[in-house]
Amino acid sequence: MSKNWINYWSKKNIWGQSYIWKKNSFIMFSNIKIFLSIDDIDILDIGCGTGELIENLTSEANSICGVDISEDYIKICKKKI
Repeated sequence: MSKNWINYWSKKNIWGQSYIWKKNSFIMFSNIKIFLSIDDIDILDIGCGTGELIENLTSEANSICGVDISEDYIKICKKKI
C-alpha cells in the first residue's frame, strides 16, 4: 500500500472534527436502521475513522470492531468508546 495514502489519513485534516462528518454518520446510521435489523449482530467497521458511526451503533449491535489506517483516528475512537 502506498505510504501517501497512510500519510494522508494520518495527518490532521477536516474529517476528525467535522460537524458534517458527524451528521453524515448519523444519517447513515438512521438509514441502516430502516433497511437492516442490527439488533444483536456483530459489526466490522472498516475505515472507522474517529468512530462516529460506531458511536451510533453501540446501543444496537451485539459487538463492533473498528479498524482504520490512521493510528490517530484509532486513538480518538478508543477514547470515545
